[in-house]
Amino acid sequence: MIANLGERRTEQVVRGWMANRPIFIDSDSRILDTIAAGKCDVGMTNHYYLGNKLKADPSFPVKLFRANQKDRGVQVNLSGAGVTANAPNRENAVKLLEWLATRGQDPGVAGLPGGNSEYPVNPSAQPPEVLSRFGSFKADLASLPQYGPLQTKAIKLLERVGYK
Repeated sequence: MIANLGERRTEQVVRGWMANRPIFIDSDSRILDTIAAGKCDVGMTNHYYLGNKLKADPSFPVKLFRANQKDRGVQVNLSGAGVTANAPNRENAVKLLEWLATRGQDPGVAGLPGGNSEYPVNPSAQPPEVLSRFGSFKADLASLPQYGPLQTKAIKLLERVGYK
């Protein structure tokens, strides 16, 4: 959000969230269960928690909403893997990661990130069936390279406004 709106405007948005006196729940699954129980109207979670709930119970009574679909797109998280500089078996570690990343092309194999109702790393791979219920979406990919460099600013902003 800081990458797209700037720090000042982002702080105004987050202060607006805080003005609603949100209840902080420390688990994406518990947020979804609280919404399903009618004790909360809206919550922010990663989509794959809802995907997993829907796999277990296709009638789970919570719907997905993706923000910013008319402009910049919704923020996305990245799951990643890497090889450390001092890896004792670097060549095989790289081969393992390459194999995991390309397994998603095989329709019967999960590949990265596995069976967790997440979108595959490989853009040509089919996502898990449960995600078809969510439809297509516009992703905000422009800010991805800025996640790391802006992380400290974001944390300080959240602390400043009392967001936990």
